Order: sequence, then structure tokens, then C-alpha cells
Amino acid sequence: DIEKPSWINDVGARSFPDGKLEVKVNDYGAFKDRFIASTEAIQRAIDECSAKGGGTVVFEPGVYHTGALFLKNNVNFHIGEF
Repeated sequence: DIEKPSWINDVGARSFPDGKLEVKVNDYGAFKDRFIASTEAIQRAIDECSAKGGGTVVFEPGVYHTGALFLKNNVNFHIGEF
């Protein structure tokens, strides 16, 4: 058995959104399978999802390049398999 670090219980989702809202990052201009940063598009999708009460931010299958993102309450990610 590998001992878990002490901080492991302080991170991760505590709950999942109740809403059925799905916001697709690709509808906000995120690029899949490219070397173009999609940070702004992904953040807009997160912000919109949160503003509407929460739900799931959906990524079409692909490879996305991004910088730092600010996650918000009641927002879950669904990343399609590549």
C-alpha cells in the first residue's frame, strides 16, 4: 500500500451539480487537436455554466491546450475520450 499525502482529503469535488445544463467549450471557441491555447474559451464556458446555476462543462474528444482556469461552484467537467 502507498501512503496517501495528508492533503488528499482536502481536494476534489465535494458534490456534483444537480442541474442538467451542459455547456460545450467548443461552442465558445475552444480548439481541439491544435496547439492554440483555449484558455479564454474554456473560462467563458465555466463562467456561463456557473452563472446559469451550474451543470457540466463538456469537452469534445481531443487535445486542448490551456493556461490557468478558475473553477466555480456547482460546475463539473466531462472530457470525452480521445
